[in-house]
Amino acid sequence: MENFLLFLNSNFFIALTTILAGTIALIVYLKQKADYKRDASKTLYSEIINAERVVKEVKKLKQNNNLLSLGSDAGKYSLGDSSWEKLKYLFVNDFDSNEWEKLNTFFNQRDEYTKTITNISNLFPKNLEFRMQSIQCELARIATEQAGEWSKIKVPADTTDKKYIEKTRGIIEKFENKATSFKTIYIDANTSFRYPYLPQGTFEPLEKVVDIIDTDLSISSIGLKIKKMGR
Repeated sequence: MENFLLFLNSNFFIALTTILAGTIALIVYLKQKADYKRDASKTLYSEIINAERVVKEVKKLKQNNNLLSLGSDAGKYSLGDSSWEKLKYLFVNDFDSNEWEKLNTFFNQRDEYTKTITNISNLFPKNLEFRMQSIQCELARIATEQAGEWSKIKVPADTTDKKYIEKTRGIIEKFENKATSFKTIYIDANTSFRYPYLPQGTFEPLEKVVDIIDTDLSISSIGLKIKKMGR
């Protein structure tokens, strides 16, 4: 017993316990780091998959309509902030320079896309106001023009007069056509929301960025490498 107590109080035992504690701490640290990197890989791969899905959806809208229009809720196409800038330091030894450049390019374009969507969403209330003002101005213009047409016609004593009937019929047909055009431009659901009035901002920046984003990164060697690190 005395020898055991002496061993416990020896410098060797103290050094041994210190080494053991340090080893355990190192193992725990490496395990936590590996777990964190695995979770980071899952996060980045998920962001890549989601970005590809949404951009493909926006591209499909453009193909179907020939003109890109996101309707009244552009915000639903937003991707939110990416985690790349915060997490990329974990992967500096996993990719070569070309792969690293492609990843940086993808996430920079993804961020530019999200910024553009946010700008469009923020402008929508203003554009809605401009649209209503445009509708009111157009209705007032049509009403004024119609009133002017009717004021030029003198009502004869005989309202069955052929020339009078032809003139009134011509005015009615003219403004029926204007009413149809107004409905097509301002009311019909199939009319692109951005063209009947002068909007603040356009979809052109968004059209440019969706055309250059790589929508196959997830199935490339880079994407598959990230996916594998997340397992």
